Amino acid sequence: MTRALAFSIAFSFCVIAASDSRVNAQNPLDRVYNLTADEQRVVVDAINEGRSIQKILSAKGRTAEAEELASILSNLERRTYSHAYRPLTDDAYAYVYSMIGLQTIHLKSKFFDLTKLENRALPDLPLAEIQRKARLEQLSFLIHEWKHTQYESFRDFGRPEEEAYRLQYRWLKIFGIT
Repeated sequence: MTRALAFSIAFSFCVIAASDSRVNAQNPLDRVYNLTADEQRVVVDAINEGRSIQKILSAKGRTAEAEELASILSNLERRTYSHAYRPLTDDAYAYVYSMIGLQTIHLKSKFFDLTKLENRALPDLPLAEIQRKARLEQLSFLIHEWKHTQYESFRDFGRPEEEAYRLQYRWLKIFGIT
């Protein structure tokens, strides 16, 4: 019994140490949990842009949408964000990975590149409006990943892509992004 208990404690310690973000700032799956200050600012700015949309929706009497967005944004504010160096797919801007928990949203470099306007073909809009739309586009990816984390049973664990894309496109339309 004590041998099994000792093994269990040792194994638990190894799992905790291996996944601790302070160990070389990485876990065994090579996902960095610590974002740079600039990357953190990008996430905060996207969420704050959503807060301004929430206020606009409330002012226009679109209470249900404002409350839904407020709930999503509150959830996004409590999440852990990671810079993903070895993502599951090259096409993704962000993803959640169930093996290490659905609390963390992993962000690819291309997610952050959305607000680096020198890399984009810019429409004839004021710079402030282009930056606002880029932040809303980033927010739509966060909402997409948030949807994957909203499950009620093991059967719908992770939520299918179709649901997440439907929600993302719905919010893009509300945001005025085409």
